[in-house]
Amino acid sequence: MLNTTQRNAILEHSPAVVKTKLLIADEICKPTINNIKANLPSTLQQNLFYIPALKTSETAVEFRNISKQVAKMSHHRWFKSMASIGMASLRLTYNDVLYLSLPLYHNNAIVAIEKKQLSF
Repeated sequence: MLNTTQRNAILEHSPAVVKTKLLIADEICKPTINNIKANLPSTLQQNLFYIPALKTSETAVEFRNISKQVAKMSHHRWFKSMASIGMASLRLTYNDVLYLSLPLYHNNAIVAIEKKQLSF
């Protein structure tokens, strides 16, 4: 995690200290990171991912556990988490299809199904 108030040399220092190999950032941070991009290691330059900024906070999915507690996931939160997984670890693009083999009672499967329904 980076401190979003850091700039220039201080921001360059943070990923260098921990030898960062992958950086996933909100699109809002793109100008700040682009200011230091040329000074980052080439491996990190090739592994910068920006997740589009969303402004919606509507609930996309509600999960209930055995004691009936509700965990709500907004479209914004869901999109950010799924986009970072797909872009960074799987190198998915908009045209790719991901087959999910988890059982349907599993939260990840439910989220994947919800995403498919919300995408179209």
